[in-house]
Amino acid sequence: MRIRLLVLAVAIVVAACDAAPSPTTTEAPAPTTTSLTIPDRAETTTTMDPGAADDATAERVTEAVLQVADEVEVLRGLIFVIEPDVLVLQPEAYSDRLGSYYESLLATSGPVGKTDLYRTAGLLRFDTVESILGRLEPPPTPAFYDLGSGRLVVRGDLDEVDPVQRASLVHELILTLTDQHHSTGETRAALVAAGADDRLRAFDALLEGDATYFQLVYVQNLPSEEQAAVAAAFAATDSAVVGGIPDFIRSSLAFPYDAGTTFVAELVSSAGIAAVDQAYRSPPESSEHILHPERYRRGETVAAVAPISVAVDGAETTPSATFGELQLEQLLSLSLDPGLATQTVDGWRGDQYQLIETTNAFAFALTLAMQSDDDAIEVVGGFIAHAREVLGAGDGVEAAGGLLWDDGSYYVFLDRVGDGLMYVLATDRELGRAVRSQIQAP
Repeated sequence: MRIRLLVLAVAIVVAACDAAPSPTTTEAPAPTTTSLTIPDRAETTTTMDPGAADDATAERVTEAVLQVADEVEVLRGLIFVIEPDVLVLQPEAYSDRLGSYYESLLATSGPVGKTDLYRTAGLLRFDTVESILGRLEPPPTPAFYDLGSGRLVVRGDLDEVDPVQRASLVHELILTLTDQHHSTGETRAALVAAGADDRLRAFDALLEGDATYFQLVYVQNLPSEEQAAVAAAFAATDSAVVGGIPDFIRSSLAFPYDAGTTFVAELVSSAGIAAVDQAYRSPPESSEHILHPERYRRGETVAAVAPISVAVDGAETTPSATFGELQLEQLLSLSLDPGLATQTVDGWRGDQYQLIETTNAFAFALTLAMQSDDDAIEVVGGFIAHAREVLGAGDGVEAAGGLLWDDGSYYVFLDRVGDGLMYVLATDRELGRAVRSQIQAP
């Protein structure tokens, strides 16, 4: 993905006139724990990797990388537990490996697997999420850190490391460093295996926000002419493909780098670098924590909404997972001005959702807890606007204590009980009724 480079370029340009952030080492709050099943990490092979550079090239490139690693230790305030495992590949082999790695990362991203939902809700018209992501190219970076194997993979033609290449290496070396100290690769793999939708989004924001924030600190401390060179190089990155994808997918992919960098900056500002390391021991639980760092710092937790478990004959269902404040805002932004949509979802406290699909029908079930009755009423208003303006379903009728739309191409049912609500969106009346009968507002 080239989004990371574009976000960094904008950040460098905006921040160039400001003093670089000054990380401190204030102690952070005591950790809490979460339970995840940690998959075994893929073992690195001791045989020659296909496309590996010759020994002389590997030694030269590795030495250049390790020089930057020394700077990263000072910058990030951590020492490498072991020397980074550097794999130097010939350029063609490197490009192939990079493409495969980014393809695997994209395959676990939030939008994947939700084409039917996005089409039904009006976010997507004809394309599929997978085909859109398939058109994205990996960043033109000289190295990448493979979270699965724990190896730093580097292009063999990396020679004299210029400021642009150093800035890229800093990002990847911070990912290497935090994995050594906090087992980030294992944690991420566990979240993927658990289907932890919004929790994975929040963890990625911590992970990439950490690396991007300190990368930005590094660039801001370069001489002004080198800062300009880095910003120009990143800004010149071809963004034609990124610019052609739907806004909600672009914002989803940019979220870890954009909102994640702001989140980490808030942690450093409030309690120093120690707060960032503490965050790995007590990770943010949701996109809400990333969007509202002060709530994370106060120790606010996500409401324990009961998982949805819909059973319909002949239907396939996804595991119940957390939809999250970010995705809820994206959905309601179709019918509300962006600022109003942000305000409407601001009281998000927790949710669960499930996708249900038959041979010729689809349904989306959501149970949502808000901070107050008023917050829930605002979200109800957002869903009503979505039914009227996006789905063209009209005004709806009162039914079973809620609002029902089932005269057109969609079946929609919405019910609020205090600060909780339930929402069903289906392309078939019978499927919608079956789903509605099995869920309730929390």
